[in-house]
Amino acid sequence: MRELVTFFQFLLAVSVMLGSGLGVIFGFVLGPSKMMSQPCSNFHETISYGFYSVYGPLLGLKGVLLQKFLGFGETFAGICVFVGVWLDVVGIIGAVPAIPKHLMQGMVIVSAIGLIAEMGVATALQHRLSEFADEDSSDDEEPDEVEVKVAGKNIKKLYIPAFYLVSLTLFVFIRIWAFYPKGPFTQTLTNLMSFSLLLLAGFMVLHVHDHGRHRREIFQGLKRL
Repeated sequence: MRELVTFFQFLLAVSVMLGSGLGVIFGFVLGPSKMMSQPCSNFHETISYGFYSVYGPLLGLKGVLLQKFLGFGETFAGICVFVGVWLDVVGIIGAVPAIPKHLMQGMVIVSAIGLIAEMGVATALQHRLSEFADEDSSDDEEPDEVEVKVAGKNIKKLYIPAFYLVSLTLFVFIRIWAFYPKGPFTQTLTNLMSFSLLLLAGFMVLHVHDHGRHRREIFQGLKRL
């Protein structure tokens, strides 16, 4: 019994560390940056330009609306994850009512899966931008693979959503294993909402092939991004 308690505490610690980091990044940095109406720095300006000239057209959607929608979703999901993991800690220290506790545990899983769906689409988009289509193979100039500087090192932009995707997947596995909500209503609601978000992400990936612009059509925007 003591080993089980120790293992649960380990999962709790990992959940809090991952959830706090991901919650701060998405809920207080990436999400609000996308929701800002007027860019206040080069970082914000790059985000707005990328959605308007590259990501929106690539998905066949209006870049401004896509940016605001994802910004709101990331902010809500990040805050939900951050509050949810610390609510588990509060639940151990003191009493937390069962109904809000189980609802929040379910929302943490739903929020994390929503972010997984978004990062999955982002990874697919970055992969598409980084590869040369067979019909485009010619002697014309092609844009170089986009790189960003992280901790003083240049890395491919493709790796950033992939890193978040791995971290979020590990976080979700821990939450499902040790912090899955109790009660048929909460479990059913969690499953339906999670499945709907994954289904939406799959639809977005398919939507790219039918309605999104080709890489050559966004060449100038990709070159400046």
